[in-house]
Amino acid sequence: MLLALGIVLALRILQGPGEDGNGSDPVRPPIYSPPEGLPHPDPTDPDRVASGPTGDPGDRGPATTSEPGVGMHPMVPDPRRFDGPPGTVRVHVEVNGTDPFPQEWRLVIEPSRTSVGAEHAVRRVIEIDDGRQDVEVTDLPLAGYDVRAEAEGMNGYPVGILLERGPASEAGVNLHLIPAGHLEGFLADETGNPVDELLLTLESLPTGHKQTATSDLAGRFLFPEVLEGQYRLHYGHPNSPVLKAKLLRVPASGMSLPPVTLPVLCGVHVLVLGEDGLGVEGAQVLGTGTEGGHIEGKTDVYGLLMVRHLPAGRYRIRAEHADHGSRRATFDLETGDLKEITVKFQ
Repeated sequence: MLLALGIVLALRILQGPGEDGNGSDPVRPPIYSPPEGLPHPDPTDPDRVASGPTGDPGDRGPATTSEPGVGMHPMVPDPRRFDGPPGTVRVHVEVNGTDPFPQEWRLVIEPSRTSVGAEHAVRRVIEIDDGRQDVEVTDLPLAGYDVRAEAEGMNGYPVGILLERGPASEAGVNLHLIPAGHLEGFLADETGNPVDELLLTLESLPTGHKQTATSDLAGRFLFPEVLEGQYRLHYGHPNSPVLKAKLLRVPASGMSLPPVTLPVLCGVHVLVLGEDGLGVEGAQVLGTGTEGGHIEGKTDVYGLLMVRHLPAGRYRIRAEHADHGSRRATFDLETGDLKEITVKFQ
């Protein structure tokens, strides 16, 4: 009997209060009230409004006040952080390496591509022509900005800044200009001989700016000032190349390309004669081939124009002269050909 009574008492203890099946409620924690002697918070007080889900002063949610940023969650940015008087940026610029600082350069301040507040930013470009290295820019709306320096033949990289209300409305930035690198390479034909006097065109992407170089007797070519970026290198005339253009990513330090092998190419000597059978000096000759290749130039005192580095194919050319009119001609070139073509004005 005593054993059965002990088991019943143990079960009631394990069930806890309110769970004995008689319908009584579980014990609830007491509603918060301030210590004795302190005033109870007034829910109608505009300087302290409870933000809990019930609005009850006893619901101790975070309170907000009329002061900016007070009572806000620490991970939530202050929406008024960009409200305030305009900011100021002080910039100092250096050149990496031993190159002299440029007399002319520009400072570019523009909306940030990555920072918050970019929607409040404006774009400013300050042209410098006196060689100074320190610039102060005032009256900038508080916002997120990218700041960079630009100069001819030099790379400049953006630095992000954030101008906010208060002490952060002023910022100092150190910028660097890095001299442009160079792009070099070597051309040879399928027999291993260097290819000289071939026109090469380096096209900047996406601006489309172009610079040209010509291979020397050793088959080498050099573009002396190439800024960091993406480029397309054309072998031969861009509209009629002798090889498929190559896409490049050139670093700030420049780069040397591996040797490039060109197919065996052709050549043509165009002789332009007048009605009297004599060579016509200064005749303009233009033409293209079906497989690439570009012919363009003026005849010399003997009426001759020599063109090299043409791929095999069919060519159509036109010779023009102010005193003799215009004549057309068509001819075929096979691999390795060196052909002479005569065009005679009638």
